[in-house]
Amino acid sequence: MLCMVLSRLRRTGPLILVLLSSLVLIDCRYFSRDRYIKYSDGTDIYTESPALSRSAVAFGYIPFNSKVVLIDEGAEYSQVHSGRQIGWIATGALDRERQNTERFTNSLTPVSIRDVADDDGREIELLDNNMPVRVLTTVRGKSAEPMFGSTVWSKVKFEKGEGWIRNRNLGTAKQDYFFFVSSYSGLNMRESPALTSRVIRLMPFSTSGKIIKRKREETTIDSRNGFWFFGQFQGQEGWVFSGFTLIASDLKWLTEGMAASNEIGFKKFLDEQIELETISEARFLALKQDFPNVRNSETTYFEIHDLSITLRDQCDQKQRSALVFMNKKTGVYFLAPGGLQESIHGTGPFPDSIQSTAMFCVCCCPWTENRTYFLMQDTVRMLPFHAATGSSNASNGSCNYGPVTFYSWGTTYVKASETRLLGHLKFPNCVDEVENTGKVTMAGGSFATKSFRHELFMTVDYDPARNFLNISKVYDQGIPENQKEVWENSQ
Repeated sequence: MLCMVLSRLRRTGPLILVLLSSLVLIDCRYFSRDRYIKYSDGTDIYTESPALSRSAVAFGYIPFNSKVVLIDEGAEYSQVHSGRQIGWIATGALDRERQNTERFTNSLTPVSIRDVADDDGREIELLDNNMPVRVLTTVRGKSAEPMFGSTVWSKVKFEKGEGWIRNRNLGTAKQDYFFFVSSYSGLNMRESPALTSRVIRLMPFSTSGKIIKRKREETTIDSRNGFWFFGQFQGQEGWVFSGFTLIASDLKWLTEGMAASNEIGFKKFLDEQIELETISEARFLALKQDFPNVRNSETTYFEIHDLSITLRDQCDQKQRSALVFMNKKTGVYFLAPGGLQESIHGTGPFPDSIQSTAMFCVCCCPWTENRTYFLMQDTVRMLPFHAATGSSNASNGSCNYGPVTFYSWGTTYVKASETRLLGHLKFPNCVDEVENTGKVTMAGGSFATKSFRHELFMTVDYDPARNFLNISKVYDQGIPENQKEVWENSQ
């Protein structure tokens, strides 16, 4: 009653009463029991307070910005009256003020506006990133989505009308996107979105810039799917093809986080040509005690001791094998690097070479490593590449680019003559499988097209009789022109 009187005095009373009523240190909003739902996804309403009862069941949904009347306020859950229903909702979902309904699209991939709140609805319009809309209401979708839970749709008003959009494609502020050059050979910035356009500059591997806009159409260049975007890089602007980049809304994640560490670390891994550690005979004998199962074999210059132990628990994360090479002439022992378990699965592509598979965990992930060992006259060198099956010709493995799901590395093709091996390896992206999403929140806002991320063509020249090993690698350029005929004619 007092609030109504004060309100009327402020509007229509004599000047002195208007001033006096304005000085009253009472904000009438705090006498009102009206509240508004501030969660952008809306909220569930329960039969009882979940904080007090395990039998509480969600029986309804209250849209974003809906008005409810507070009955009983609690620390975690409050009882409210909403329309014809009374129930309990999270106290954190309540606000005394109506909510700002202005939003912006936040996906670099154009998002669909539909005539109904369903993926099967007719597409009315496509909206690019950072387009303004106004939320009218929200509804919960029919089904749950991987990684995102239940779908919430917002009915929005946009420039050309009204329609429904997935709520996760909306943000309260404009969303910038950045790119990271993932091509190990660098990436060209061009004057226009075409390979025939003049090159403005070469952007080196592991550098980053900002995306201004993108073309909607997707295309394929050098077997990589992607799109052209207009971007800024070190004070210059031009067109860039996304298939050779990583894109994210979090610049720090790209340049300092998992994206950068994966890309830089993976190239370092591919560049490796490891010379094995030497160990004493006493260490070798101790390893034989620890791993009593022994399989022996030999090459021209080395004895090979494949040591292992049988564990009762197959998921025990204890080291269960060791691979040791002994030079026949010098008696020097070489120990293979790391891994819980390593096993030889065949001779290598050359004389005096073998191939093995090393496991880095068991019963937890498919993280393995295929290795080729070159047993030279006086030393052993190892060339690693990732795989999961242990096959020397084709293999699948875990994905280094995403935190949620494991994907295939693609196919590893190996062709060899007596003295030269040609390798063509492809490593694909880990991508978000959900349509119309510009980021994977669990990966710091990453975005990647469904294609492979890196390509490696290598030539390995090996002649153990001359104690000669040379490995040449070309990254992200396909099969070099001067090697295509040789590759096609190799077995």
